[in-house]
Amino acid sequence: MKIELTADVVRVMEPQAFASGSQKVAVHLTWMEQGKDDKTFEQVIEVECWGSRVDTAMALGKGDTVKVDLYLSGREWRRDESSPWKAFNTLRVGKLETIAKAATEQPSIREQVIQKSKASAITNDQANDLPF
Repeated sequence: MKIELTADVVRVMEPQAFASGSQKVAVHLTWMEQGKDDKTFEQVIEVECWGSRVDTAMALGKGDTVKVDLYLSGREWRRDESSPWKAFNTLRVGKLETIAKAATEQPSIREQVIQKSKASAITNDQANDLPF
């Protein structure tokens, strides 16, 4: 099932890498929806980006407005024959397009990961500055 949605980015999670070499990034999106009593309610969902969409998702920042084509999928699972059945649903991104960047520039998840790795890296000069 295909769903088209225009929403704002709440957060982009750190990418996950799998043994197969594939990567996944979870993105939380929000939008306002009109209720029956004329009140508006904020809706938040998590969507999954795979493959080439990972780089696009990692360039997003908080408050960016995006247009996404989502595909709803699901699967059943149970631990063993005596366990109850459970269903897991997933919203996978098919197409991701940035409509507008946020007014205040927030660093993208990619920039945050790079900054974090630079901060924790020990340079050769620091490593050679030993007291013995």
